[in-house]
Amino acid sequence: MRAQEVIATLRAAGAKIAAIASLALGAVALTPAIATAGCGVSLSVGTLQYAPFDPSGGSFTGVVQIDCTPKSYPASVQVELSGGVGGDASRRAMEGVRTNTKLAYQIYLPTGLIWGDGSNGTSALSTTVTKAHTRIPFIALVFPGQTAPEDTYADNLVATLDL
Repeated sequence: MRAQEVIATLRAAGAKIAAIASLALGAVALTPAIATAGCGVSLSVGTLQYAPFDPSGGSFTGVVQIDCTPKSYPASVQVELSGGVGGDASRRAMEGVRTNTKLAYQIYLPTGLIWGDGSNGTSALSTTVTKAHTRIPFIALVFPGQTAPEDTYADNLVATLDL
């Protein structure tokens, strides 16, 4: 079964392009396909701090949580993540709301692979759900050395849950 949920905006703003990253897969507003399948997915993230001249760039960690009803597991699941503004998950970019300037970043699975849809060198998140709540960490990096004006940077992604 296949269903899609929109991930809320990833944002970065401020003098140092410091920000709150708010990626969220709507576990509250499940599509009928997810609800029928008995599983849902949510995403929570920490705070993103980015300073252009910091050699480490910026990063934040997050957790993907897959929740299933007792009769739905064990189940093999895949969560694919779209390319967002850039259209290609292997080259993600947030876009400045006022300036349209791009700020490159990437989201990585615990394996170190780029989380995407399986195209252009990316990989979907694949796991076997064996309990009601399965939590899987991930990391996102904003690449260092980018010169971008002060702005609010955002990217909208679509996640697809396959059961």
